This record gives sequence, C-alpha cells and structure tokens, in this order.
Amino acid sequence: MMEGKKVMSENGDGNTNFPNPFEELRHEYVQVKRQFEQYKEESYVLAACILQALKQYLCVTDEETVSFYATEGHMQGRSFTGPAGAVVLGDDTFWHCGVVIRLWDDPYALPHENAAVALRFKKIDGNYVVQVEEDEQKVFPHEITLDYEEPDFAAVAPIIVDILKKRYHHALKDYLQNSDPGRRWGF
Repeated sequence: MMEGKKVMSENGDGNTNFPNPFEELRHEYVQVKRQFEQYKEESYVLAACILQALKQYLCVTDEETVSFYATEGHMQGRSFTGPAGAVVLGDDTFWHCGVVIRLWDDPYALPHENAAVALRFKKIDGNYVVQVEEDEQKVFPHEITLDYEEPDFAAVAPIIVDILKKRYHHALKDYLQNSDPGRRWGF
C-alpha cells in the first residue's frame, strides 16, 4: 500500500507534500480549475472594457443603447448589460460575444434598429487577440492584438462602427440593385 508515502509535485506551486497520489491529483485539478476561472474573469473584464470603450467612442452612456448579446450557447440571441451570459467559450477556444447598438430616428422612439457585431478573443502569448466579424457569415478578418499590460480598448471601437456603416451601405445597395427580398430593415 502507498499510505503515508509523500508524493512530489512538479507544478511549481511549492506544494510538494501529499499523503497519496489521489490528493496530489485532486490538488492539480483544483489548481487548473482556479487558473481557468481566473482566465474567465480576465476575459469578462476584457469584454466589459471593450464595451465601455465603444460607449465612450459613440458618446453614449446608457446600458440600453449599447450592450452585449450572446452569439453562442443556450442564451444565443439574448441581450445582456454585462459580460456574464453573453461571453461564451467556443469550441475554437476563443471567447465569443456580440455587441449590439440600438439606433433610433428619434431618441428612444420606436421603431429602432439593432446593429450587431460579433467578437471573439483569446489570450495568446500573454496578449489578447481580438477579432471582429466582417459580415454575418462568421468571418473574422479584423484582428487587433491588445497588450496585456497596457491594452488599448479604444482601438476596437472604430472598427466596429466602420463595419456597421459598411453593412448598411452594402445592404441598401444590394436591395436597390438586386431587389433582395430577404433584407429586413428596421424602418
């Protein structure tokens, strides 16, 4: 039996004394789970900072005009004021979420248009790589690397706005030239 045998850990956390291999395995599990939870929290903070930078860029302060929406998972399509619920870890190991901007002809008067863009991001080599969806086909050609120590969240906002402006112009052109009956306009 292995009772009482001390097991050496190689994970670098300084804890090298375990009464048995099960306790060492349990310890490793807890450490990895904590690392993931920390990464998840960092990712939520990153998403919240990007949303805040977008609000500042647009000169909008309320949570109803600019918010998150879930692009994946069981909450897909739902809007959120914070990242929890909207930010989901995808099978591609990127965190996925969307931002939605509600646009009105007259402030807060119906009807309104929901302009949305999907984002995905992950930590690579100590920095965050943020990708912005070009169109609604899950193509992410716009990539920005944010320095982990001093991230420039404001760099993402103009890309989001430019993409949305291009979409509107393309949609109008497509509708007028091709009579695309599939286009849904908010007005």
